[in-house]
Amino acid sequence: MISRLFLFVCCLCFSFGVKAYTFITDGIRYEPIDGTTDEVRVVRNSDSYTIPGYSGAIVLPPTVVDASTGLQYRVTCIGANAFKICLNLKSVEIPNSITDIGEDAFFFSGVSSVSIPSSVKHIGYHAFFECDLKELKVEWHTPLDLTDEIPDQHLIYTTEDWLDCVWNRYLCDYFDGTLLVPQGTKLLYEEARHWKDFGKIEEYVPLGTNSASPASQVQATVVGNRLCVDSPDAEDITVYSLTGTALATYRKPAGQAWFDLPFNIQTMVIVKGSSGWRRKVSG
Repeated sequence: MISRLFLFVCCLCFSFGVKAYTFITDGIRYEPIDGTTDEVRVVRNSDSYTIPGYSGAIVLPPTVVDASTGLQYRVTCIGANAFKICLNLKSVEIPNSITDIGEDAFFFSGVSSVSIPSSVKHIGYHAFFECDLKELKVEWHTPLDLTDEIPDQHLIYTTEDWLDCVWNRYLCDYFDGTLLVPQGTKLLYEEARHWKDFGKIEEYVPLGTNSASPASQVQATVVGNRLCVDSPDAEDITVYSLTGTALATYRKPAGQAWFDLPFNIQTMVIVKGSSGWRRKVSG
């Protein structure tokens, strides 16, 4: 009799699935990440989409303690569907501990403002699909590559109502807000796949940025396979392809300096100084 009861319980577990362990701290639900001992992902605070999810302004911490065990974890991921259909969500502050934002993480949510730190290395498909997003701020000085993550089974359809909005097939269905990028990187984002589709791109000045070199005082030219840069400041010079790939980096003293390029420029490249300026140059 006992063995039959045990077998019945096992069958129920396999039929309905064994739920992963989760815990809630300060109103946010977390799930330990398999294969790690000290990392958790943020997950939806309810197993049902008919129950209201997160709301208001959410501030995610870099670390969290599970009160039931006393164990401390690093918060490294916003899980797939974590804020999905959270209609009353307004904003989410993402800490520098986050490295991954899962697929459909903010799908059909009410979030209007998100700032993504440079620590994030992966963003899942349609992370901001059907959002009320008005401002997306990113901290990457080189646009995050979004080119290899589109699942074949996803199809997106345009309608006449969306013709006045900016189309972005990867992160969201449409976006009529502002993409904020670090000073000196707008040109890179305007050329990068998917990011260029945001349309309205503006720069902001990161804290601690030295912007002492006005664009009018900077000259960059290429002669053969040599790059000449003339700017007032001693600074780092980076050469990018039009797709945002860093090709070469140099340390420049104040004034004019010449650099040997490890390649011949066949088309146009982007030259950017750490003081904030950038130039498109061709050989």
